[in-house]
Amino acid sequence: MLIVILSLISSLTSQNIWEVRLDLNGTPEETIIKKIELVDTNNIYIITTRGLTNYLFKSPDNGDNWFLINDLTKYNVEASGDIEVFDSLIYISFGNGIILKSNDYGESFEKIELEYKKTIDDLIMFNEKIGFANMPLDKYSTKNGWKTSKKMIFPFYLNLKSPRKHKDKFIYSIIFNFGDDKLSDPVYQFAKIDIVNETIESKDIYRMTYNDLEI
Repeated sequence: MLIVILSLISSLTSQNIWEVRLDLNGTPEETIIKKIELVDTNNIYIITTRGLTNYLFKSPDNGDNWFLINDLTKYNVEASGDIEVFDSLIYISFGNGIILKSNDYGESFEKIELEYKKTIDDLIMFNEKIGFANMPLDKYSTKNGWKTSKKMIFPFYLNLKSPRKHKDKFIYSIIFNFGDDKLSDPVYQFAKIDIVNETIESKDIYRMTYNDLEI
């Protein structure tokens, strides 16, 4: 089945055009590209998944050529979720609370299993050691590159939507706050989470003004 990545580029007339940068012709049907990680134009990574089949690809030339770095299926993992890259250090998250960690550009991986056995939807690494794992119910943090991890305790049921890292320890995210009983209608809020100090500040979105964005 033909699968492509489209890359947005600018022409001399400043018009936006789309160009095919990756053609995975011959991959099994229903294979999807799960995440793209752009370190720089010489280091672009993608992870693909189809059930229990997961691959790691890399482009060293701005997407002109792609190389299969590792068939991750041999690590007995479920569908991939997210990827973070720091030079030779690569983290990839999966279902069932699994993180694969590589120290050699993805040639080999160490398997890390978190306590909570659910899909890690978002894996955020601020550097080689400090990180955050967003799961459907629980959130975990690490300060030593996932050698150990700690479940983060929040004062309410927290469902993060598309969290993004900011500076050296903050995560900005839209959250669905269901309150303590988890049964009431959700309140949509904008949240700022401090991973190092394990604190959270939030504001109801419908009450926010432009100045509130730096909470």
